Amino acid sequence: MFAGLDNYTFAIPGVIAAVLWSFLYVPGISPLVDLGKSTGVDVDFLSADVILFSIGNVVTWSWTGYNMLILYTSLRSVPQELRIFFTIALRLMSPALVTIFLFQFVEIWNNFFLPLMMLADDLLWPLTLGLYFWNSQLRDQPWYDIVVTGSLISVVPLIIAFLTLHSNYAPR
Repeated sequence: MFAGLDNYTFAIPGVIAAVLWSFLYVPGISPLVDLGKSTGVDVDFLSADVILFSIGNVVTWSWTGYNMLILYTSLRSVPQELRIFFTIALRLMSPALVTIFLFQFVEIWNNFFLPLMMLADDLLWPLTLGLYFWNSQLRDQPWYDIVVTGSLISVVPLIIAFLTLHSNYAPR
């Protein structure tokens, strides 16, 4: 009944890390912001200059547990000598590392909720968020085809990333 439940424990550190980083960025309760103010440095992690770094940091840490599961299973078959690691094991691990990169890239590219909550300026919105609001405004308009075309164009970087890294999956 509970088979496979042990894999969910790898997601818990990611959730905790995402909540922790989000907590550290909020100006009213963040000890980092308070420490900066006490030293005379104005730190605002949610300003327009730094917000993309903050979003990337939260998203990256939220997948840490799942990425560790992929790397752990890949490293179980790797010998422990350092020379062998760099000559053989790194090549054997490349499919796992490419998979992690593609998961991260797709997650950051398609991120919807975090930019919606953190970005006040609509000029900084990612493409998916902009297309959603454009679609909600143009639903009954004759320009609906443009929204569908924009959605197709938003998938192009994901396809390019996969096709570029696809050779790491092919057997040699």
